[in-house]
Amino acid sequence: MTKKEFSKILETKIKEEESLASVDLKEKDLRGFDLRAADLKNADLTKSHLDFSNLESVEAPKSDFSQANIKRAKLSRSNFKGANFSASLIRKTNFHFSNLKNTSFKFAQIINSKMKDLKMWGANLRSAIMHNVSFMNSDLDFVNLHGVHGRGCSFFNAKLREANLKNSDLRQCTFYGADMTHTTLEGADLRNTDIGSARLLGATFNDRTRLPFSEKMAMDQGMIYKPSKE
Repeated sequence: MTKKEFSKILETKIKEEESLASVDLKEKDLRGFDLRAADLKNADLTKSHLDFSNLESVEAPKSDFSQANIKRAKLSRSNFKGANFSASLIRKTNFHFSNLKNTSFKFAQIINSKMKDLKMWGANLRSAIMHNVSFMNSDLDFVNLHGVHGRGCSFFNAKLREANLKNSDLRQCTFYGADMTHTTLEGADLRNTDIGSARLLGATFNDRTRLPFSEKMAMDQGMIYKPSKE
C-alpha cells in the first residue's frame, strides 16, 4: 500500500468519525499527514514518524506515542490525557491548550517547543531533556520533574504546586510569577534563574539545592530546609 493510499484510508475513517485504534499505526511514516479531529483513543503509534503532521483537536487519551519522532507538528487543543510520550523526540512542536493530565514524557527530549496553557496535572517528565520549552500559564501541579535536564525553559505564571523537582537541573530557566507552593527542590540546580520571584511557601530544599539566593532569603520566603539523608 502506498503512503497516499494509506492517507486516504485514514482520511475516510476520520471523516466518518471512526476510531483509528484498530489501524496499524505502529512504526508508520505519518509525516505530513492531516489527522485533525481523529479518534486516537488507545491507539498505538509507537516509533511512528509524525514530522509536520497535524493532530489538532484529536481525542487521544491513553494513546501510545513512545519513541515517536515529532518535529514541527501541531498537537494543540487535543486530549492526550494518560497518553505515553516516553523516550520520544519532540522538536519545534505546539501543544497549546491541550490536555496532558497524567501523561508520561519520561526520558523524552523536548526541544524548542510550545507547551503553553496546558492542563498537565500529574504528568511524569522524569529524566526528560528540555531545551527552550515554554510552559507559560500551564497547570503543572503534582508534575514529576525529577532528574530533568532543562535549559532556557519558561515556567512563567505556571502552577507547580507540590511538584517534584528533586535532583533537576533547571539553570537559566524562568519561574517569574509561578506558584511553587510545597514544591520539592531537594538537590535541584536553580542557579541563574529568577525563582525568587515565584511563590515558594512550603517549598523544601537541602544542602545540595543550588539556589540563586541565600539560605536566609529562602527561609524569609517560607521555604523549608530539609537535611539530606546520609
